[in-house]
Amino acid sequence: LGETSGLEVFLNDFPHKSRGMFWGKPAEGFWMAGSGTAATLTAAGENRFREIKEQTKKLLDSAVIEAPPIRGTGPVFMGGFRYDVKTKKDDTWHEFPDALLTLPRFLFTRCEPDAWLTINTIVESDTDISYAAETILEDLESVGRPRIREDEQPPVFQLHQPPKTDWQRRVKKALEVIET
Repeated sequence: LGETSGLEVFLNDFPHKSRGMFWGKPAEGFWMAGSGTAATLTAAGENRFREIKEQTKKLLDSAVIEAPPIRGTGPVFMGGFRYDVKTKKDDTWHEFPDALLTLPRFLFTRCEPDAWLTINTIVESDTDISYAAETILEDLESVGRPRIREDEQPPVFQLHQPPKTDWQRRVKKALEVIET
């Protein structure tokens, strides 16, 4: 990956087949940028944490994983959970399920000064391995190619954040649900 920054990968690949995913800790020189979708896990309602845990376990129990024991490599799901499933969703979040985790097709990880590329694909008993490998190579060749012109502004979304105390209360409640 050379000197490519996480933001460059994210912005250049954002329009690729699905929305891009980005998570970083700049103070630690750590970021992950995901592209494409190998698997999507969703759940709804009060049992969303348990349901996602079961789905993840089912998927990973039969997985063949070749990855170094390094943070941000191997199968890393990106997404989130709704804190309070009893309140009405506002317009910003109405299209999202209560729990949504995505296993990116490609995950670019930088833990300075090193970088890794994780390729995730689901192989079933009837999967055409040659076709799957060809598709991965085609997709990989397209990743990182600029898709946003230098004079073009990428889409920017503004979200309203509730007060910090509301967020802390919801996190505490979510942790209580997880612990039970």
